[in-house]
Amino acid sequence: MNKYFKDSLVGQKHPLWQPTYTITSTTGSALMEIEAARAVLEHTSLPPGVQEKLRRRARAYILSENYRQFVGTLLAMRHVGAGR
Repeated sequence: MNKYFKDSLVGQKHPLWQPTYTITSTTGSALMEIEAARAVLEHTSLPPGVQEKLRRRARAYILSENYRQFVGTLLAMRHVGAGR
């Protein structure tokens, strides 16, 4: 048996989790507005200078996070080693 579906007595598959929600007209309008904005962004390209700036910032963020995790690991290892 698939963990996401259960078999009914008539052989049909039903999701194990069936959320109950109602989409109001306000929610529907908001979702359509989000989808329209996504479509515009999908077909818009950033200027090359902006793209490069975003790449540099992302790389700097990733490097700083990797370094932070490395230092955290060293400190944890030192703490574990001190308990011996």
